[in-house]
Amino acid sequence: MELERAFGEAPAFADADGFAARVTARLDQSWSYRQVLIGGLGIAGGLIGGAQFLGSGLVTQLAAGAAQTNELIGRLAVARGSAMSAVQALTDAVMAGPTLDARILLMSVALAAVAGGLFLTRAIREI
Repeated sequence: MELERAFGEAPAFADADGFAARVTARLDQSWSYRQVLIGGLGIAGGLIGGAQFLGSGLVTQLAAGAAQTNELIGRLAVARGSAMSAVQALTDAVMAGPTLDARILLMSVALAAVAGGLFLTRAIREI
């Protein structure tokens, strides 16, 4: 245990405080230089990356993809319009027949089914 204690503590040198002061002064002195160097290299890297990005043709590919997406959205909007008119007609036919009490009962049954589904999923998660 004595051997462990002897090597566990570093011996103090006579010039330890002076050495620490010199190292701290040297580190503090070159800090502004480091900041300028890191900032300059960051800007240079950003410019190089931007040039690579613009030169890769990605912008034109994105524009072509956007045009294709707009065309697809237009086709889907037309299909959605016809489907929505069919759903609206079905909803009108279902809701025109029953009275208000029957509609309330139908909504209550639908909400109970949703609650039962949520309860079932929670029970399955807990298993």
